[in-house]
Amino acid sequence: MQTEFKYSFLSPYLDPFGFALYAEPGWSRISKESGQHEDALSLEVKALFQKNFREDTLIAVLNISPEYEWAKGKDIDHWENELELEVTGGLTYRIAPRWYGGVETRYTSEYPNFPDESHREFWGMFVGPALHYTTERWWATVTALPQVYGEPHDGSRSHSLHLEDLEAFELRIKLGFNF
Repeated sequence: MQTEFKYSFLSPYLDPFGFALYAEPGWSRISKESGQHEDALSLEVKALFQKNFREDTLIAVLNISPEYEWAKGKDIDHWENELELEVTGGLTYRIAPRWYGGVETRYTSEYPNFPDESHREFWGMFVGPALHYTTERWWATVTALPQVYGEPHDGSRSHSLHLEDLEAFELRIKLGFNF
């Protein structure tokens, strides 16, 4: 079970740049990795930045998102924790009324037993095209993100990608409603 909260402090249309905070607390009873019973708590927070240029025809965004997770399996007497860090950036240009085309990049990494141990278990970088459509009441974004590099890599599957925990290609579709 998860819920999301988002609050905009600055508007990219009225202020020098846009800034919003996002929080998504969660709780589950089943491991998303193994499917086994476990108690898990999570908290994802995001700092969302947006800067509009050239009368809102060129838009740059940056999202910084750490997610903390604490989990305790059925036969385990202590809580395990991890930190997943994601940084996403994008640049789009208005190509027609209501339509934007551009590029998005995403870096993701995971740190087990954070903050006790601070070594990075894996990381990956994705870069690809984005298409965005917007109206006054709703919007949609489609992004195709191939992984361009990641570590550690398994030489039998790839010499430049991390495929154990990350996909080689992600297709993301986002829908939003304004109210």
